[in-house]
Amino acid sequence: MNIKYRALHWCHEKFLTPHGRRFEQIMLNPKIQQNSIFRSIIQKNTATQYGRQHRFDSIDDVNSFRQQVPISTYKDYESYIDTIRIGKKEQLTSEEVTFFEPTSGSSGVRKLIPYTQSLLKSFNAATKPWLFNLSRNYPRAFRGRHYWSISPAHEQATYQSVIPIGMSDDSEYFDFLSRFYINQIMAVPSSVRHLKSEDEWRYRTALNLLACDNLSLISVWSPTFLTVLFEYIQQEFSPLVRGLNRARRNKILTKTSEYEFNVESIWPELGLVSCWADGVSERFVEPLRAMLPSTPIQGKGLLTTECVISIPWQTFPSDKLSISNGHVLAVDSHFLEFIPMSNASSNTRLAHELVIGEQYVPVVTTQGGLYRYQLQDLVECIGYESNTPRIKFIGKQDHMSDLAGEKLHSGLIEFAMREATLQTGVKPAFAMIAPPENIPGSYCVFIESNEPTKSLDSWVELVEKNLKESHHYEYAQRLTQLKPLVWRRVDRAWQSYQTKKQQGGMKLGDIKPTVLDTKENWHTIFNSSMNSKFSAVS
Repeated sequence: MNIKYRALHWCHEKFLTPHGRRFEQIMLNPKIQQNSIFRSIIQKNTATQYGRQHRFDSIDDVNSFRQQVPISTYKDYESYIDTIRIGKKEQLTSEEVTFFEPTSGSSGVRKLIPYTQSLLKSFNAATKPWLFNLSRNYPRAFRGRHYWSISPAHEQATYQSVIPIGMSDDSEYFDFLSRFYINQIMAVPSSVRHLKSEDEWRYRTALNLLACDNLSLISVWSPTFLTVLFEYIQQEFSPLVRGLNRARRNKILTKTSEYEFNVESIWPELGLVSCWADGVSERFVEPLRAMLPSTPIQGKGLLTTECVISIPWQTFPSDKLSISNGHVLAVDSHFLEFIPMSNASSNTRLAHELVIGEQYVPVVTTQGGLYRYQLQDLVECIGYESNTPRIKFIGKQDHMSDLAGEKLHSGLIEFAMREATLQTGVKPAFAMIAPPENIPGSYCVFIESNEPTKSLDSWVELVEKNLKESHHYEYAQRLTQLKPLVWRRVDRAWQSYQTKKQQGGMKLGDIKPTVLDTKENWHTIFNSSMNSKFSAVS
């Protein structure tokens, strides 16, 4: 059976090779390709509504582009997108919009991102070189079957639109041949995405994985997605094993007991796990590492619904168990600019102008009709590959936390707490959400208040209810990647908060209250002045 999969991998690698080699050449002089992408986008969209309003016909270089097109956010596109939804053409792009992909932004409002065929090709211009490089550096990962995370079906918000809403499958990011290849090597069939019962989805996913005797690569977004799945298999290991055919069941039980789930014993051919590993996710890779002590884990690049900014890239095979040397800019996908955090009022830097050690906020112009679109991600240039920068994701610029895809941010939390106070009359002197130590996929509300425990229970329950109005937060909980809020009473919280920030170099007058902080281990910091126990939202 492995001969079949090795043949498929070999054929796909041959297909990817020219794309990988092309990207290697582009990295030698990214300025040329970036300029080509820039000119192509402007020329193709000069006659659009947006292009006419911003005088694209008079833009002849990057400087005039900067002068005539302001840096934008999603709000700047809402009226255009509303017009596209009712069937109007040539609003943002001359090319037809194929579908909208929904996502939630920093405001908590659900966004619809327009996708064209050219935008999909730009994602392919990043994924093909990544897969090529991956196969060259981790050959063990390309000998058997793969698991690419597939989530269960969920209810989408209802939109009035003549344009389809949402991809039918994440494999649509890939070209036709790659989709065929992926479908052939999948350990878990894509049909599980149609299961509306999450219990059934979880059971079928786990059973298919256990039935696979040659699993060689796992690709998920959040590391907590995988740890939760492994924990489920551990809890239900005995009945799951009994659901396998006799040959596979006997093979597993020769390596482990019926009551002991050991990942690397059950899947000895596992050659790589790909997941988020930078920013907040970095700490949640550790529980995964404990389950996979001998398996390499590669962090994913920076990819959003709107665009792709960076991809993992190695120039030589590595036996390291974790790769943390950043990711190269995806300079063959979109036109990239970067706002320097050291001088945000200055001109943006272009891709080839990044300075090692400096931090930036990406600004992207895409083939889907977003022009000088500012992301809320903070990245740092940590080196160069050929002449192309390597960047590392630092975190969200707008106080956002993304442990498991929930996209929790300060604006949403402030709304949730404010509404809870209006409904209960409870107004804590201090309330801040942060991930507690050693509890993956969880948030704790640290509260200073003289209110009785029962009142605070009610207040936190309402905060939780209000947070669930966010699609991503509610969905992460339904997948059990995110646990319900817990809370803890704190004494002298503000004083402790100020002291810690001052120790970090902030001036006392510059310290502002916040409802979300993922940068410190607040469980330990606050513990010095309290002994109370956790309370969980029921």
